[in-house]
Amino acid sequence: MRVQIDGLRQQIDNIDNELLKLLNERMEVVEACRYVDAVVPQETMDKFAMWERIKFDIMFVGDDWFNTPKWKDFDKQFKEVGVKIIYFPYTKGISSTLINETLKKLRNE
Repeated sequence: MRVQIDGLRQQIDNIDNELLKLLNERMEVVEACRYVDAVVPQETMDKFAMWERIKFDIMFVGDDWFNTPKWKDFDKQFKEVGVKIIYFPYTKGISSTLINETLKKLRNE
């Protein structure tokens, strides 16, 4: 069984050395998990394109995406190829965007 875990996103066109280091560290943590066969950074927001590339059977994603127009489309696409999407509880009150913006401001001071 191949499982895709969404969580190692990167902006290839807009990544600096510090962000690349953080991405590499996150990849090492995930890679160290006992049941992980491979870690593949997400280079596009097109989940189906990633499926075409690595052919996973299950995908986990935060439930903040549940029933959004984009994910309704993904859900339909993935059902057609036998992929199950599992929506896990989103961590309320934690904004990775806000964390990243704050870190950028701190670095520039």
